[in-house]
Amino acid sequence: AWLGADPDGTPRLAADAAGRLTLARSVVSDLDVLRSLYYEATQGRGVDSRQVRGRLLTDALVLVRGPLLADRPEGRYRWLTHEIVDAQLPLLVADTGLALSEFHLERNRAEKAIEALNAALRTAPADERLWHELLRATHTTDDPDRLRALAADLVDRSGARGVPPRTEALLDELLPTWREGVAAAG
Repeated sequence: AWLGADPDGTPRLAADAAGRLTLARSVVSDLDVLRSLYYEATQGRGVDSRQVRGRLLTDALVLVRGPLLADRPEGRYRWLTHEIVDAQLPLLVADTGLALSEFHLERNRAEKAIEALNAALRTAPADERLWHELLRATHTTDDPDRLRALAADLVDRSGARGVPPRTEALLDELLPTWREGVAAAG
C-alpha cells in the first residue's frame, strides 16, 4: 500500500507466480538516482557545463546518508552481503565525493571540498582515496592544527595494521612532523 499503484492501477509491489515480491518498473531507488546523477555529471550534461556538473554531483551526494541499510535489524537482509550492490555503492559514493571535491577545489573552495569528502566517508569510510583527498583539501586551508588533528584521526583509525604506505607517504609530504604527534600520543 505504501508504494501505491501505477496510473493504470497496477500495484507497484506485487508477488509473482513463485511468490517472490517484484517491483514495478516505475519504482526508482535512491541508488538508481545516484547512478543517474553521477553519470549525467561526469559523462552527460555536466561534461560541458560546470554549473550543471556541480548541481548534479551535489544532488547525488545529498542522497547519501551512510552505509547501505546500516540500520537493518540484526540478521535481516543477509542476502545483501552476496549482492554486488553492497560493494558497488561505496565505490560510487566515493567517486561522487571525489568528483565534487575536485569541482570545489578548482575554485579554491576547500571547505566545500572537505564537506563533500566527509559526506562520502560516511558511506565509504575505508576508501583510501577519500582520505588522501581529505588530507590534500585540509592542507589547502593552511591550518596546521586542523591537518594535525586529521592526521591523528587517520592514524587512530588505522589501528594495529598501521597507516597504509601511500597514506604514510602523503602525510610525510603534507605534514612532515606527523610522526611526532603519533609518538607523543603513544
